[in-house]
Amino acid sequence: MRRVTRRGVLKMGATAAAGLAIGQSSLPALAQSQRLSVLSPQRPDPIPPGVSNFAVDLLTTWQTDHDTGVDYTTQPFFEMAQATSDAVASGGYVHDIFYNWATIPENAGSLVELGSRLPNELTADLAPSQAASVSWQGKQYGVVPTLSLLLLFFNRDILASAGIGQPPATWDELKATAAAFATESPNGLLLPYGAPAGIGGVASIWMAFLQQAGGAMYNDDGKPVFDDAPGVDALQFMIDLLPITTSDSLRLAGYGDAAYRMMAGSAAMTFSFPAFWTAMNGGAAPGEGRIAPAVMPKGPDTNATINGVDAWTIATASPNQELAEELIAFYLSPDVQKRQAIDTGWLPARLSVLGDAEVQSANPVAAVLLEQATSPFDSFITPNYLAITDAIGREIQQALRGEQTASQALTTAKSAIQPLISW
Repeated sequence: MRRVTRRGVLKMGATAAAGLAIGQSSLPALAQSQRLSVLSPQRPDPIPPGVSNFAVDLLTTWQTDHDTGVDYTTQPFFEMAQATSDAVASGGYVHDIFYNWATIPENAGSLVELGSRLPNELTADLAPSQAASVSWQGKQYGVVPTLSLLLLFFNRDILASAGIGQPPATWDELKATAAAFATESPNGLLLPYGAPAGIGGVASIWMAFLQQAGGAMYNDDGKPVFDDAPGVDALQFMIDLLPITTSDSLRLAGYGDAAYRMMAGSAAMTFSFPAFWTAMNGGAAPGEGRIAPAVMPKGPDTNATINGVDAWTIATASPNQELAEELIAFYLSPDVQKRQAIDTGWLPARLSVLGDAEVQSANPVAAVLLEQATSPFDSFITPNYLAITDAIGREIQQALRGEQTASQALTTAKSAIQPLISW
């Protein structure tokens, strides 16, 4: 799985981490009679308590209360899919808990179904769509610890210079706002269309527009239906926006580069993920940055978006499944989620914590994310996800270059992914 993943285009300083060896860590032994093994990412990606000295005090208390030690194996994020696959392929017990990105469909047979086992108070405090991209064939195998939704970001000063007081709330307003800068520098809209595949690539940006148009990737039988009217309308909207989008958007693949461009004032608006808010503002204090977040513009049907599908999962080979469930519930507890937001910058999955005044004060994206989380955000994860999104993304890129129509691109893409569909 890997090459252009969300972290491939979303990485922020992860290049240095790529050279790190696998890390083994555990908290000081407290004579616990049981132990749990957890495969976890390293910074700068979301980390659980006990990794990189984050919330060690909370985890120490949990270990004491549960008479259970927690051992971490840490990997750079973009190595974790392979580590998970290797562990599953071994056929035996390696880890109790895996931090999972987009490999749930491939590994579903080796993962515990979690949806029916989550505490009711936790499920009630999660976004309605949180299960969509951590489920496969009707069963939820993971739970997301952080909400990483694609949002609209805009430069307050640039919009104000054109007499525009509010970010666009609809497709028509997005087009009109971008068009206000069509013949000027800065440009109206900056979008990284250069990467075809993965979450954050051009295919998944189109998936957000697809849902906004009222469409879906697959029908109830799992067959692709994205070449219908909503799919074509979504791609045509992207084509219509292109003349008022920065000229290098088809070459721009990195969200880090896009963040730098926004910080430099190159464009009035972009779509990006919460993790890039700080970079777009050059590290300015909360409330002082020029780049502000907003919910996605509403299309014909909704203001849907996509999400980053990071999830905690439990191996069926684990001899400690109930303890593993309790540890994941601890990771999603309000205290840990609040510390996660304030200490690491990764915003929580729990809606009540997103609404916490201290969390919103520390990160202005939290309030917007809370509003966006009420709308759909399916990333349509399937087996062969990167290959499928790569095939679709390349056809979309051709349409954006004017080499084929929106309808032709999606018809060709649907045909191209047929050999990749095994479900």
